[in-house]
Amino acid sequence: MLKNVINWQIVPYEGVGELRLGDSRADIRSFLDEDCITLPSWGSARNDIDAYDKACIQLHYDKDDLLVFIEINPPYNPLFREIELMGLPLQSAIKQMQALGYQEKFDDASSCRFNDVGIALYAPMPRIITAVSIYKRGLYEESI
Repeated sequence: MLKNVINWQIVPYEGVGELRLGDSRADIRSFLDEDCITLPSWGSARNDIDAYDKACIQLHYDKDDLLVFIEINPPYNPLFREIELMGLPLQSAIKQMQALGYQEKFDDASSCRFNDVGIALYAPMPRIITAVSIYKRGLYEESI
């Protein structure tokens, strides 16, 4: 299960832990030691999504099968500049990111993103972060 890593450091527009944006689906599947479930595309995704239940991640690929979006769910707790994002109240995470100079853009009442570092946060009621995503530069300006 992802080499038993519990806390991953986010590198803006590059990835998290050992997962790197731009890697091929085939390379990632051979790297991860877990079978995935392939889900049909949804939302802005234009290619099937690989879900790794034990690892609690979903990986989105572009039309060329290159990784463009990583969604992480508990128990993993990705770190960005020492901020443990998972489980934080959304407003607390936003304030900490603003203190670092990053500005949020709300997609809806329960999710926001920071385009200047390629991080998205999902926090359904009661506005506690339950998913952290890392995406490639320009993803929201193009079709996947």
